[in-house]
Amino acid sequence: MYQDRHLKDKQTSARCSGCTTEEALDTLLAEHNLNWEKVGNQYIISTPDSKEEMYTIHGYVRDYISGESIPYANVFFMNTSTGGVTNQNGYFSLKAPRGKHTLQVSYIGYEMVRKIVTVMENIISFYLIELHPTVLRGKRVTVTGGNLEFMDQPIKSGRISFSPRHIASLPKLGETDAFRSMQLLPGIHIGNTGSAGLYIRGGTPDQNLILLDGIPIYQTDHYYGFFSAINSDAVKDIQIFKGGFPAKYGGRTSSVIEITGKQGSTKYKRLNISTNLLTTGFTYEQPLFGKGSLFLAYRGSYSHYYKTSLYHHIYDFLTNEGGSENSTAISIPDSTYTPNLSFSDFNGKITLIPTNKDVLSFSYFSGKDEISRMFVFPINNSIEKIEDGIKWNNTGASVNWSHVWGGMTYSSFLLSSSIYNSYSFSEWAYPSPLSTIELTDDNQIEDITIQLNNISKLNSSHTLEFGFFYNRYLTKFISKPKFSAIERSLVPERGVLSSIYFQDKLNTDKPLNATIGFRVSNYDLTSDYYINPRASFTYAFTDWFTLKGSAGQYTQFLHRFSNNFMIGGKKFVWIQSNEQLRPLTSQQFDIEFQHENDYWTTGVSIYQRKYNNLLDFSRLVSPMHPYLALSEGSDQDNLLMGSGNSKGLELFLHKKSGPLHGW
Repeated sequence: MYQDRHLKDKQTSARCSGCTTEEALDTLLAEHNLNWEKVGNQYIISTPDSKEEMYTIHGYVRDYISGESIPYANVFFMNTSTGGVTNQNGYFSLKAPRGKHTLQVSYIGYEMVRKIVTVMENIISFYLIELHPTVLRGKRVTVTGGNLEFMDQPIKSGRISFSPRHIASLPKLGETDAFRSMQLLPGIHIGNTGSAGLYIRGGTPDQNLILLDGIPIYQTDHYYGFFSAINSDAVKDIQIFKGGFPAKYGGRTSSVIEITGKQGSTKYKRLNISTNLLTTGFTYEQPLFGKGSLFLAYRGSYSHYYKTSLYHHIYDFLTNEGGSENSTAISIPDSTYTPNLSFSDFNGKITLIPTNKDVLSFSYFSGKDEISRMFVFPINNSIEKIEDGIKWNNTGASVNWSHVWGGMTYSSFLLSSSIYNSYSFSEWAYPSPLSTIELTDDNQIEDITIQLNNISKLNSSHTLEFGFFYNRYLTKFISKPKFSAIERSLVPERGVLSSIYFQDKLNTDKPLNATIGFRVSNYDLTSDYYINPRASFTYAFTDWFTLKGSAGQYTQFLHRFSNNFMIGGKKFVWIQSNEQLRPLTSQQFDIEFQHENDYWTTGVSIYQRKYNNLLDFSRLVSPMHPYLALSEGSDQDNLLMGSGNSKGLELFLHKKSGPLHGW
């Protein structure tokens, strides 16, 4: 096998009697300084200059049993520094010199695979790598098995790969909960008792960008924070960026949590039904047309039909005035208090794989909460009854098309919509002849996102990522009693955020790898441009000892308004920045030392964050008031605005094998 350009206008003649094929090739090619190499049963002829040219292989990593793609699996050539991770669709693309190489593929909860691959000139080889899940294996009555893995710390600073496959054995309340399990990871904390909100390196839950198949999630918990709104049975992979997240992500200042939903099996049908002390649900998956899959998942509480002991414990917690900031009690003696709580969520996903180069997916998410309370007072009291309630609803959908362009460039186009709505009401009934007072709040945010992401391998050393984002925010807040027309005119209802980003990943044969990028955004409500540079690096002193670091600037254009004056206690309203209510910005820096071998992983991380335009709404009654305070100045002293910083030290120890293992 040869390329015409290598042998063009070259003639040779030689005599060889009784020699081998290899000896004959040496004799024929010596005159023109040509080389040969045997790959399998083929002999490849090349020039000396072309010997070290880099060529491409690409493919997908999938689950052997279900056929589902495996996102963020580690793929690299053994004994080299060449490697990477698969994307959300399990796709990878690598460059290597011509010849045979050993490709090693691994992912949390799966057995590692090593495969011999052949890299050839002018041929982009395609490979399908299937991984076997790590399971307990039985022999007669003796049960043996490997360690169950939950998380991994990839090469990038501040990033954690988290798999929900084996988290059922971790501490939990009632059922397996991915968000509650994240709180066991270094640098991630809970805010208060019973909360599912994540406080990451000093940031607050509203500063976290949470994406489910590209859908921004605004309502992240159920049952006043006892459960997260993300059903773990519908989750395939979670990537947590505690800091230094890439230029691809924007709009938040603390962290990014990217969740990939399950696609469903491409090989068989399966129905699972589950129940526990609070919820019941099901998952269903089936292949589609031999070229895709369908996945459905539902989870809902049944407390409006039957109340279990766990429900009563939560009931007691919420009716305990000193329980936490989630307490819903009213401090009036002798009142009869009856709260009712219920929730449900639904996930659906259709994935079509028409060719090896195309993946088309449709995702849907819906989460709902209803909480009602009634207080009945003694007959001689000045008030007879208080009844109030809250309804939360977060629905979202996305369409994602991904295409591979010749194995060198990967593009994905995403259209997503996320609508968060909360409705609250309160009725105060007084004895005759006094009337009933009714208060209502209705707020909504609609987030429409269009994005195009591209990854192009320029050569073996440089991988360029670039793309654009378009976000349209629609917010509204309606209350009874109504606000005046002047007050409503001060509140922005429509905001458009446009962004572009570029990022270069430098991968060398030397110990140093680096990623440098920037994100430029224009926000129409401030008419300003925001430039956010990002950089990270990894330096490997040895195969076991690594130094990591990152630095970056981040901007957030949404604020979450909440205080104790609002109806129903804990309720959130998303409001937009404008020229008066400036966007929140942060600068972050972290550095980490990590030592890893086959048995242990140890790490020490130091981080620092600085924030500007922090807002405290605790002294304001309504989401309208921040805009009124800044416009009129009459209530400006009650809107607290300033700067802040957080810094910390994280120590991490992970024992990966043995009878006792964990972190």
